[in-house]
Amino acid sequence: MRRWESWEKETQTLEYLTANDPNRFRITRETTFVRRHLSSWTETSIQLWTKCFFRQFFKSVAKVDYLTLRHGFIFAHKSSNNSFNFQKYIQRSLHEDFKTVVGIRCP
Repeated sequence: MRRWESWEKETQTLEYLTANDPNRFRITRETTFVRRHLSSWTETSIQLWTKCFFRQFFKSVAKVDYLTLRHGFIFAHKSSNNSFNFQKYIQRSLHEDFKTVVGIRCP
């Protein structure tokens, strides 16, 4: 989650906003996100389980995944609010979930 903060700051730059204009965005089978998630690596369940187990310890979320999730969330819930801080929202939600499940507050 530490890397997410720098990715979130990047989304506030004019270069990012220009390059990722929602009017130009289309989901196709040729995007990096789709190619990564439709690879043959995920066909076998035992390989997928092994990959997911080790992935939780090292770089569990790729930058393209984070930016795609951010874009989808904002598109579905926040309309065109480019100043929305998705990283802080996720962090706050995880803290609330932790408090509910464990029954104590995070520092």
